[in-house]
Amino acid sequence: MPIATINPATGETIRAFVSLTDAQLEQKLQLSSYAFRAHRQTSFADRARMMNRAAEILESEKEQFGRVMTLEMGKPLKSAIEEAAKSAWACRYYAENAEVLLADEEIATTIVTLLERMKMLVEGAGAAALTALFTRRIAPQGRTAVVLSGGNIDIKLLEGLIERAMLKAGRYVRLFSAVEDRPGGLARLLHEIAEARGNVMEVIHNRTSASVPIGMTGVEILIETRDATHVDDLIGRLRAAGYPVQPMA
Repeated sequence: MPIATINPATGETIRAFVSLTDAQLEQKLQLSSYAFRAHRQTSFADRARMMNRAAEILESEKEQFGRVMTLEMGKPLKSAIEEAAKSAWACRYYAENAEVLLADEEIATTIVTLLERMKMLVEGAGAAALTALFTRRIAPQGRTAVVLSGGNIDIKLLEGLIERAMLKAGRYVRLFSAVEDRPGGLARLLHEIAEARGNVMEVIHNRTSASVPIGMTGVEILIETRDATHVDDLIGRLRAAGYPVQPMA
């Protein structure tokens, strides 16, 4: 079934488009996926050049774009031209500020902060503006409102973001140590952690590490802690007890 563009003022069909077949649609989706993966590897400087070029095109051809909007959407011509000019401004704004607004680590922290304090799930793009304010990279102008939008975030990604934020805040610590490879060796280490008021979340044995002496087994441990000071106290206690403890990134 053809898809038609219709002038809302007159009802006239401006142009008809043949619908894609399933195979054509799948091909375009694959091309889009490839383009996305390729584009995400480009630098912010390259992206800025593209956005500035888009702004130049929008600005130089705003009357033409305005006429298309009026013809296809019924928008008043003056407003349509102004919208094209506003789009050019938006392109330049993001060309200049995208690197700040899309800083991954800070956005991840904002997502987790909103979850913890506001019980609100927001995707990365929806948290970008608030991140810019949190990090003081953009100064508010008077009384400032921020739109928080979208909950379209992968569960595994969200799990990773939460763990990274907890590690950064000193609420989790991941340690590597070594214990005697005999019954009771791990239990003694866990007892020391419990005495330091650490809550063990995960334990992984690593017998293949070249840094572990013969007769010992490596242990990776994820521990819930109160804060960064508690982490330092916990590591100090374990080292004083003779355990070779190294924090893991």
